[in-house]
Amino acid sequence: MSRFPGFLTIAEGTGHQHATIIKLVRKYQDDLTESGNFGFEMQNSTFGAERSTEYALLNERQATLLMTYMRNSDVVRQFKKRLVKAFYAMAGQIGHKREAEAKKLKARLLRAVRREVGSSVPAQLEHYAKAAAAEEQR
Repeated sequence: MSRFPGFLTIAEGTGHQHATIIKLVRKYQDDLTESGNFGFEMQNSTFGAERSTEYALLNERQATLLMTYMRNSDVVRQFKKRLVKAFYAMAGQIGHKREAEAKKLKARLLRAVRREVGSSVPAQLEHYAKAAAAEEQR
């Protein structure tokens, strides 16, 4: 399961202390578990002191749910808007990539069919494929 890479990003983006976010995760742990298992991890602090810092290992859904539990201050609302925009941009990129991969696969299949059965059958298949694509777009 992929983990949301920026647990600290939530704290920084919303203007909350790291400890506040950890408390929120612990408070709503049962709710967050409904979107998958998660855990906590201790890492050495990057702030110079020899101490460990606790991080929650959340997936995207858990991080999004956690954000909805925060009060909508101006800073939090602005961060939520940026986060939503970024998630939808990523989803759009994934969709375009899938479309391109599907087109490549269709072309490879048509070439393989042409090699195996000749050129008349693939022409008919192309006609059916175009008709099916047009039907999907409706």
